[in-house]
Amino acid sequence: MAEGGEDFDLSPENVPGYKKPTMRTLEEIQKLDAEDESLQRYKESLLGGKSEPKFPEDPRNVIVTKVAIVPEDSDIPELSIDLSGPDTKFTEPLVIKDGADYRVVITFYVQREICPGLKYIQNTKAKLMSHKETTMLGSYGPKQEPYTWKTDVVEAPKGVLLHGKYPIKSRFTDDDGSDYRTWEWVVQIKKNWGHC
Repeated sequence: MAEGGEDFDLSPENVPGYKKPTMRTLEEIQKLDAEDESLQRYKESLLGGKSEPKFPEDPRNVIVTKVAIVPEDSDIPELSIDLSGPDTKFTEPLVIKDGADYRVVITFYVQREICPGLKYIQNTKAKLMSHKETTMLGSYGPKQEPYTWKTDVVEAPKGVLLHGKYPIKSRFTDDDGSDYRTWEWVVQIKKNWGHC
């Protein structure tokens, strides 16, 4: 629930013209066209070799570990939330300077199988309005190193009337509707960057 008892809508939106790919395991893909050496080398370069899961005790295929606000001004350090633990609600706001340019950057791992059609859904409450955005991130193969995804540059609201807290609820999902990670967090627009 958002502040004031409002619900956040995090249902995926349909993308016109998008057709969900047929799900195949990593092993099935690697066995396809086994006699074609050059195709096998190409698949190896795209998918990597068979590797052990980064977090073997965690049964999830996609593990989101961090969300960060990264200012375009390189002199300002990133503001981040550690998502590696079980918490789903983060109430301490990340303070953004009004009118500043920034990106939201999310760090995640894919382990065990390919994740087709990974999506990021974000619903932001602003005073009396709500803004929901669904972004198709694509398909990712398993690997030991983290992936990072970043938004296009976003300009923070400008002006004293737009100062205040903006509750956000975010969700990582895929074509099958798997809920890899859902969390609530808050950004606050103020005169300067920093913490409350």
